[in-house]
Amino acid sequence: MADAATKKAAMKRKSSMTGKRKSKANTKSSTPSSPSTPSASRDPQPPNVDAMANLSSTQKDWLQREWIEHVNLDLKKIVEFLNIFESSTKNRLATINTKLAHLERQMDFLEAQASSLEPLLGAGSAPTN
Repeated sequence: MADAATKKAAMKRKSSMTGKRKSKANTKSSTPSSPSTPSASRDPQPPNVDAMANLSSTQKDWLQREWIEHVNLDLKKIVEFLNIFESSTKNRLATINTKLAHLERQMDFLEAQASSLEPLLGAGSAPTN
């Protein structure tokens, strides 16, 4: 009697394991990606509804969560890049603004010097542009 129950349990385990293997194969085929394209290995496609029909609800949920996590990670990378870009751009613009202000002060100084020399040189002798 015990041998029959043991055999029956072993058969159940074996059949459930082959079912798991099949569903893993279905899981792999649900996100088509060709290794020849460089972005395929890092950019999974959204879960395919037709391929997900064979999967259990847990597997479907797992695939959807993986895809959402991937999208979330990509968004975090984009936000991080934009923040870095924004801060470097602000710094560069501040540097340019400082240089421009310095040049404007120099221009004002040179214009003041030129206008103070005009009466000494005479009104007609100063070249005009």
